[in-house]
Amino acid sequence: MKKIVGIFILSVALISSFIVYADTSERENFATYGEFLQDLNLIKGDDNGNLNPNDSLSREEAVVIILRMLREEEQAKKCQAKVFSDLHGRWSEPYVNYAKQKGLVNGISEHSFGATDKVTIKQLYTMFLRAAGYSADWATEDIVAKAEQYGLAYDLDQAIDGDKAALRGHSFIIFSNAITLPTNPEVENNSCVLTKVLREHPNTYQLALKYEDLIDYLPDSYQADYGFMTGHANHENNKHANEHDKHDVMPVNSVKFELLKSSVTNENGIVLEFSQDLAMNTGKDEIEVYSSYGKNDIHYESFYTNPDNYKVIVDNNKVWIKFYEDNGKQVSNLSGLNFVVKYTVDNKVDNASDVGKVTVSYDGDYVTSGGGLELVKAEPSPDARNVINLWFNQLLDYHEISNDSIDIISVSGDYGEFSEEWFKDDNNYVVGTTDKKVYIRYMDGSSSIELEDLVFEIEYDIKARENDDRAEGEVTVDFDRK
Repeated sequence: MKKIVGIFILSVALISSFIVYADTSERENFATYGEFLQDLNLIKGDDNGNLNPNDSLSREEAVVIILRMLREEEQAKKCQAKVFSDLHGRWSEPYVNYAKQKGLVNGISEHSFGATDKVTIKQLYTMFLRAAGYSADWATEDIVAKAEQYGLAYDLDQAIDGDKAALRGHSFIIFSNAITLPTNPEVENNSCVLTKVLREHPNTYQLALKYEDLIDYLPDSYQADYGFMTGHANHENNKHANEHDKHDVMPVNSVKFELLKSSVTNENGIVLEFSQDLAMNTGKDEIEVYSSYGKNDIHYESFYTNPDNYKVIVDNNKVWIKFYEDNGKQVSNLSGLNFVVKYTVDNKVDNASDVGKVTVSYDGDYVTSGGGLELVKAEPSPDARNVINLWFNQLLDYHEISNDSIDIISVSGDYGEFSEEWFKDDNNYVVGTTDKKVYIRYMDGSSSIELEDLVFEIEYDIKARENDDRAEGEVTVDFDRK
C-alpha cells in the first residue's frame, strides 16, 4: 500500500489534506486512513484493536468520534444534561448530550436523537464541519457541496450519495481530512487539530518517519531537533538539517524561485527571504499569517491572524511582516510565539510562482547569556495538561537528555486514582527536548494524565548543546488550572 502524502489545495483558502494515491479503491483507503488515525491515538478499535472499517456506524458512535477529534471525550463523560428521552440509561447519553450543548449535533426530533440509527455521509459532514468551527445549516446550505469545498470528501467515491449510510471506513477518511482543516478563523484558536495532536503525541518522531508529510504540521523547533526542516527539499536531503540554523530551509539552486530563509527580526517582525526579487504587488492576499501559538500575554492568536493587524512590506527579495496595535504603534515584543505563514508569490522577472507555508519561531525570552547554562522558566505547558516545561537560556544537548536528567523529588496535591510514588516513578513520564526547552510528559499507557492541582519538586541535570555548560538544581512547578 502506498504511503500517505500531503497536498495543498488552492481555493477560497489554502487547505491541506492527507490523500492516498488515486489508484487505490475507496475500501483500500479505509484501512490506510484507519491506521493513520490509530497511530495518532485518535481512534481505538474494538477490544482486540480491530477497526472494522466495513461495519456500519451509528449516530451515537459518530458522536464519540467527533469528541475524540476535539479531544473532549473525558469532559463529555461527566455531562449531566438530559436532552433526548431516547438516551436515558444508554452508554452514549453523556456524550450525545454534551455534543448537543456544544452545538455539534441535533436530534431527529425535539426529544429523540436516534442513537442507534445508521449515520449518513451528510450527517458526518455536518458534525465534522461544526467541530472545526464552521456553520452547517441544512436549511440554508448545501452541506455536501460545502464539505467537498473544504476538502472533507477527498478519497471518497466521487459519486457517493450524501444520504447513504456511512461505514466506519467512510468516517476514517472524513476524520483524516478534517484534522488538517484550519478551524474557522472567526473563532479564537484557529490552528488545525493535527498540529495540536502532534505537539502532545508521545511518538512524534516515529510518526514523522512513517508519514513524511506530517513534517509540514510540526512546530519548527520540533523539525530542527528531529532532523527535519520545512521547505521544498525532500526528506532524504533533510536528515542532517539540525546542523543548520533552525530557521533556514536547505540550500536551493539560486536560479530556481524558492523560499531561501525564514527568520525573525529582533523582537517585532518576520522576514521571508526568496531566491529572486519579488513582484511589487505582493501583499496580504499573497502573504497570510495562518496561525500562531506559544506563550505571550499580549494578544490572543486571533489578533495575529487578523490581516488588519499586520503590514506586508516587499524589499527586493524579502517580505517583511510587522504587527501593529489599533493606535498604529508597532507591536514591540513577539517573544515566546511561533507563527505559521502561508505564501503565494511571484518573482519580478518572469512571474515564476512559489507556494507554501513555513513556521517561524521567536524565543526572545531565552537568550544566551555569558554566565553559562541556566534555568530561566518552569511552568505547566500552556498547550497540554499532562506536560511540564523547563526553559533554559541556551540550546540543549538532546542526545544527553533522558529520564536520567530529571528526578521528581516530591509531588503534593490531589493524586486522583494515582499516588505520589506513581508520579515519582520515571516509568510513568517521558523526558524530551526541543531547542531550549525540556518537557516532562506524563502518560498512563497510551493515555495522557492531567496534572491539575498538583505541585512538583523537580531536580534537573542538563547539558548545553554547543559547549560543556551544565545546569543543575531544583525547581517547583505548581499546576493551578482553576
